[in-house]
This record gives sequence, C-alpha cells and structure tokens, in this order.
Amino acid sequence: MRIPAIAGLLLAMMGCAHSPPKISAALDINRRSPDVVLISLRITNLEDSATTPISPEVTVQTRTGAAWDKPASQIHPVAFVLNKHELRSIVKVVHTNADVVRATLTIKEQENGHVLMNQRFERAVPPAAASSQ
Repeated sequence: MRIPAIAGLLLAMMGCAHSPPKISAALDINRRSPDVVLISLRITNLEDSATTPISPEVTVQTRTGAAWDKPASQIHPVAFVLNKHELRSIVKVVHTNADVVRATLTIKEQENGHVLMNQRFERAVPPAAASSQ
C-alpha cells in the first residue's frame, strides 16, 4: 500500500522538474566620451518556449592608473521572462575616467537560484583621442 503511494509521489515530483532555460548573453563595454562608459547586456532565449524567470546581474569594477575601485552592481533588473526567441537589451551608462573596466555577468533562475551563466570580462577603454583641429 505504501509503495504505490511513494511511487506516485516520486512521479509527481519528477514531472515538476524542468531543465534550465537555454539562453545566450553578450556584454559590450565601450567608451562613449572622456567620462562615460556604456555597458550593454543582450540576453537571448534560444528555446521555442518561454523561460522561467531569470535574474541577470552585472557587477563592475574600474581601474584608474594602478588602483582598482570597489566592485559595484551596475545592472540588476527585476527578474523577467523571455518569450520564444526573444532578445532583451539592457544598457547602463557609467560615469568614469577609468582606463580598464572589469565586469562579472551572473544570470540565475529566480525561482531556485540555479546559476545559468557566470562570466568575467575585462576590457581596456582608453580615453577618447582628442579631436585635431
């Protein structure tokens, strides 16, 4: 009597399990002016169905000369769902004179905290050249 009940419970739990969403992400870091760096995050759903709610975060650390600043969360939107093959772009303007930007991109499933992606980027963003007259 107990075995069928336990087997039924296990089958119900297995039916609730899902595979993590298949997504791709790209992070671009570009200098727009002498004191502005643009950080652009693009996340794409690669599946034929909607994702579970995902929560991206981009933490940025800048270097001016030989000193690194403290890491700070620059992109941290509320969790969202991507529809079938949807692309979501998030842009953040960072006011800095730094010559190097280091960023960590972490994307998690909101419901269970499962890490889908964790990548580090480091990019030199030299000051814009002065225009010649």
